[in-house]
Amino acid sequence: DLAIFLLGANDYMTLHKDNVIMVVEQQIDDIEKIISGGVNNVLVMGIPDLSLTPYGKHSDEKRKLKDESIAHNALLKTNVEELKEKYPQHKICYYETADAFKVIMEAASNIGYDTENPYTHHGYVHVPGAKDPQLDICPQYVFNDLVHPTQEVHHCFAIMLESFIAHHYSTE
Repeated sequence: DLAIFLLGANDYMTLHKDNVIMVVEQQIDDIEKIISGGVNNVLVMGIPDLSLTPYGKHSDEKRKLKDESIAHNALLKTNVEELKEKYPQHKICYYETADAFKVIMEAASNIGYDTENPYTHHGYVHVPGAKDPQLDICPQYVFNDLVHPTQEVHHCFAIMLESFIAHHYSTE
């Protein structure tokens, strides 16, 4: 078994929560709930720097999004270390999503991808007759819309995550 937690970004961006402690404590409570239910392997992922999204870059709240991302990840990482001490018989790891995303952003920038703007503003659903372009699974952009990475970027991230999981959770 492997439970993967990647939570928090929507709390700040969509639900406009600004209490980092409450967001992280809820996540830790959820992790403890599944551990008490018998899950032995848990991967807890930090959030990317939300100020690096096109939404964040062009927002009046850019600094707030950056501060929340940093605070969220620092508190989450500390809590994961405490969980590891509390449940030594379980395999609990923290993955620094922000660092992985920085690597992807740098590589994308080096090959000429647009890291500042979204490919489209309409999201993942194309509306016939809309002025936005048809959905492209491989545009030379990091972001498909104002916050979501493209399919290609998701794939790059998945490869990095797969390597981390194989290294930290493999039993062979």
